[in-house]
Amino acid sequence: MSERVFVEHEEADAFAKALLAAHGVPKKDAATVAACLVRADLRGVDTHGLTRLPVYLERVRRGLVNPRPKLLPKRVAPAAAVLDGQNGFGFVIGTRAMTEAISLARKSGVGIVAARRSTHFGMAASYVLQALDAGFVALVFTNASRAMPPWGGREALLGTSPLAAGAPGGKLAPFVLDMSPAVAARGKIRIAEKRGEKIPLGFALDGEGRPTSDPTEALKGVGAQVARDISTASSTIDKKLAERGLQLTELLVSRSSEAAEQVHKAQTRVTEAVPGLLERLSKEQGRLSQVIEGATQNLAALESVVVQRTTSLDKTMKERTEALQTSLGVDVQGETIGVAEGTVLSGVSAHRLAVATGLAATEVTP
Repeated sequence: MSERVFVEHEEADAFAKALLAAHGVPKKDAATVAACLVRADLRGVDTHGLTRLPVYLERVRRGLVNPRPKLLPKRVAPAAAVLDGQNGFGFVIGTRAMTEAISLARKSGVGIVAARRSTHFGMAASYVLQALDAGFVALVFTNASRAMPPWGGREALLGTSPLAAGAPGGKLAPFVLDMSPAVAARGKIRIAEKRGEKIPLGFALDGEGRPTSDPTEALKGVGAQVARDISTASSTIDKKLAERGLQLTELLVSRSSEAAEQVHKAQTRVTEAVPGLLERLSKEQGRLSQVIEGATQNLAALESVVVQRTTSLDKTMKERTEALQTSLGVDVQGETIGVAEGTVLSGVSAHRLAVATGLAATEVTP
């Protein structure tokens, strides 16, 4: 049984960096790997923490992991790039890929980077957290070697293929999801074996495909996938969805009936209001006809007054003109014009003489 040792995270980080540097890992890359491992432990994901470091170092010694890859992302589109990992540490490759994705997203709004020839990159949330620290939403996917059987099988066929997602939370904590389709990470089974502990039934199957609580037998067999849990959950979800669907249908029917009733009431109010509106309109039309008729009569009376006044004015003008001719002694037949004082105007050559008085005027033509 292994003994658990607790240390400060700074000491753990320095210890990991020293071991990595001793295996030829550059200082910067060693810091990246150590930070990811320690961060996993701090988050409670000890299956992907420092407990894995011995395995990674062994792979470096065996030449399975390249400690000094030259990572040069190649942009294939304004928002996409590819990265050849050259079999380096998955932590270094994943961090470099996310850095490039963030750079692309700053320019194009979204950034996608696909990495190949990589190795195990530990906790998938590490790269989501990297994006969150920069203020971005992130999705992280990876494949994995065969570790789970298909439903009902006992031989490994499917990879755990983890996925992670995250989004900034503003004033609240950010949203972070890190999961795989396995019931439990294989690392949990290894830790249980080291500690001499049992594992829950359902974590894994032994070499014969039978559920087991023995971590040693489980490591000889395969991990269990969430398919059976999904199947059970799916049945429950289907039932809940059906119940909810029925509730929504009933609600919609109820709301539709209420709406139909309201429409009917509105139609009834309109129908009842129309006769009254028509009656009022008829009365208003009658009043308008009376007004028009009165206006017509007033106009006729006014016209009669105008005619009378015009006739009277013409008569007055005629009388005044005759009186003026008489008082001036105008001889409209001769070539001379006499005035009341006896003054004679001889040799009048004008063809007409206008005599005016008051409002009346007349023309005298020789």
